[in-house]
Amino acid sequence: MKKIKGLILFFALLGLIFTSCSKDDQAPVIVNFKVNNTVTSGAAGDHAVGETVDFEFEATDDTELGAYQVKNESAGSTLLVSGALSGQAATVTFSLTIDGNDYSAGDDILLSFIVEDDRGSSSVRSYNIDVQ
Repeated sequence: MKKIKGLILFFALLGLIFTSCSKDDQAPVIVNFKVNNTVTSGAAGDHAVGETVDFEFEATDDTELGAYQVKNESAGSTLLVSGALSGQAATVTFSLTIDGNDYSAGDDILLSFIVEDDRGSSSVRSYNIDVQ
């Protein structure tokens, strides 16, 4: 009887351990957001027609990263790029050339950088380009 109680307790604890290890406690995080190789906490910047704007950021998660997307919200949430991510940390880079055929001084381009983990939690970082 003592062995049976011990086995039941063992399997109950084992189940609890596996359940608690699989919890996703946090949405992914976007850190070290860089615009043209400079870390910025700002949400907007002035950029000229014809300029190529380089973005870089690190995505981190407490479980496992899944994917990223960059969307142009000013153009009806147009998907500009997407890709898979793996591990608990990854670096994402993206470049956008401000085409003079599509934009002119005074326009705004609102970009959304979206990171999702493998369990569906997501985070968004926005950046507004003020076209000069």
